[in-house]
Amino acid sequence: MDKSTEFSVMGYKSLVSQFLDANYRFCDFTQKSSDERVVIFRHDIDFSTQAARDLANLEAELGITSTYFFLIRSPFYNIYEPATLSHIREINALGHNIGLHFDASLYDNSFTCLDYAATKECEILEKIVGLSPEFISFHRPSKSLLGLDKKVGGRDHSYNTRFFRDFGYVSDSRGEWRFGPPDKHKAFADGKGMQVLTHPIWWMTEGQTASKKITNFIAESAEQILFNVKTNCNVDVNEDSDT
Repeated sequence: MDKSTEFSVMGYKSLVSQFLDANYRFCDFTQKSSDERVVIFRHDIDFSTQAARDLANLEAELGITSTYFFLIRSPFYNIYEPATLSHIREINALGHNIGLHFDASLYDNSFTCLDYAATKECEILEKIVGLSPEFISFHRPSKSLLGLDKKVGGRDHSYNTRFFRDFGYVSDSRGEWRFGPPDKHKAFADGKGMQVLTHPIWWMTEGQTASKKITNFIAESAEQILFNVKTNCNVDVNEDSDT
């Protein structure tokens, strides 16, 4: 893919086409064997549920399904907020799976504590959204969680050995391909199972660089905050605050 369009809508279409053209089957984390030509598309929603909804619509148009993982405790979105809740339900209605994006750094590092916290967060997500998340992905996991071969909160997670090491693993963290682009991975060349982690913000937000995409996301978020303030407060937000 041309670098200028790699992380864009057109770039994402090209990414999907690479797997379809190679006769890969799109699946989820119920897949047991990495010795098949299967790919798990996973999306960790760190910033924008609207970008997630837009990507889910694009994937539906392309005829594939994937798994979207949402944070319960996010500094950027509130799953109780009506628009956010609508986005999650729209994504699920398109046939995509919904999972918990679990931030273990917010809790004590003992497995007992993490297991309990993950269970409770899954219960919260189920109560709010109306469906029980089947899978968990860790948000910015510590090394101790990578390759952890235990269920967490009673659920499989995306970093156990099967999905993180047996499957070929690639990620677009920070707006660039870690471990190289998917089509250059040995697992792709060998026709073996792959897990592809992408973040919707890098593909669905305008901007030629990761820095520009974040800048645009901040501007869009500020516009939404301003709208909410004007909707809920009669104070003129444009008046000079120094007087």
